Amino acid sequence: MRLFDINGTDFTTFITAPSYKVNSLDVYEEWTDANKITHRDVVRTRVSGGFTLKFETKQEYDSFFTIYNTNKAPGGYITATLFINNLGTSLTKNVFLEMEPANTIPFFGAKSYDGFEVTVRER
Repeated sequence: MRLFDINGTDFTTFITAPSYKVNSLDVYEEWTDANKITHRDVVRTRVSGGFTLKFETKQEYDSFFTIYNTNKAPGGYITATLFINNLGTSLTKNVFLEMEPANTIPFFGAKSYDGFEVTVRER
């Protein structure tokens, strides 16, 4: 099963278990009536969540960022196929990825490190 794919390149093997938490969530407008009862009107669903990526070689690391940057639209999003945990299926969505990888390149092949967090949010 593929969890995270950018333009046909599967990055599932670089996701640490059990960090993958990507779901489809309701986006709603909430309001309270005169009787103090809360109401929610669902206006759409949005894929969001996150996971940890961990690369073992500089080549894998560089390849990921080359593919990511090559496929990034002028609006800052990419089209990715993600497995949606609460739906049990994969969907292709336009998503923003937020990540701040540390300089772990010196550790590749020499020491263990934790990888870096990737946050996913559908446009």
